[in-house]
Amino acid sequence: MGEEISLLLAHLIILFARTPTIVDAAAFCDEKASGNPLKLGEDQCRFVAIILHYLFLVHFGFLFLEALNNYCVNTYVANGAPLYGRAKSILFGLGFPMIPVAMTAITHFNTYTSDHTCWCNMDQVNFIGEIVPAAMLCVPALVMNEAAGMGLFPVHPDSIKEKRSSAYGCSRGAMFVIPLSFIAWIVGMAAVHNTNLSLYSLCSTLNLILGIIIIIAHTLGNDRARHLLTKLFCCCNCKKTKEKKEKQEKKKQILPSKSNSVAPNEKVSQPGENCESGQVDEIDLDKMIRSSIAPLDAKKVDNVAKRSDGGNREEEIDIDTLIRDSISRI
Repeated sequence: MGEEISLLLAHLIILFARTPTIVDAAAFCDEKASGNPLKLGEDQCRFVAIILHYLFLVHFGFLFLEALNNYCVNTYVANGAPLYGRAKSILFGLGFPMIPVAMTAITHFNTYTSDHTCWCNMDQVNFIGEIVPAAMLCVPALVMNEAAGMGLFPVHPDSIKEKRSSAYGCSRGAMFVIPLSFIAWIVGMAAVHNTNLSLYSLCSTLNLILGIIIIIAHTLGNDRARHLLTKLFCCCNCKKTKEKKEKQEKKKQILPSKSNSVAPNEKVSQPGENCESGQVDEIDLDKMIRSSIAPLDAKKVDNVAKRSDGGNREEEIDIDTLIRDSISRI
């Protein structure tokens, strides 16, 4: 939320105060325009640039904290839990950007803006004071998100599966959010500084894509949100649910055939019997053997068989021997 709120506030300020003429897009639209629009003073314009500097660093700072959280939760670091709590993360996200902003504002306050922009003056040292801290936050954030999304780390016994799944999903989305945020920020500054229509168009396109990706990444990146959306739209798990049902039905069809191959003297429960009651009947061995050899040829089960030893003498076969021989072949 720190990422989103800071980015929203920064874009609102850019829409209404990106130049010394407030709402400059409406000031000179047509002949009915006032011709005397409201303007900001020099110091007021510099304070707008300082606020934008701070808000974008807050945005990149929370991107760094998200990457640190994803890495700690999805790996074996910090016992599968965030390295810092919510209060410390908020203090860091809001407090750390004050250091480079204050240093730049104190040392180069008069060169923060130019005559036609209340954003950063890219021809002055202020631009280095803005881009270097932002890069120092974005580069390690990208590295940590890439490492957190590898999915090859051992699972800590104290980690929570839902949080690890959310960290993995968010790390994948952040791989797109971080570079898009950084590029759109630089293109936006260049568009306002040079008053270039092509750069304005490119910045608008990048911000549109960034907004869509943030919505998708921050929604689907959360394990609980994915579960609720799956229940609501059934857009991701329908096929898996059907496959599970088909597998269960196949297992049910296979189970009755397996019940015939019961070992001797093994106690099994009859169909429809409640297993929890513990009431099971012992299988009759003779009955099981006779039912097993029932499909055999009737000639093999006959009580007599002819011996081809040169005579016509018939010898009675022992039924027990025949049964055991048949069972051994089965």
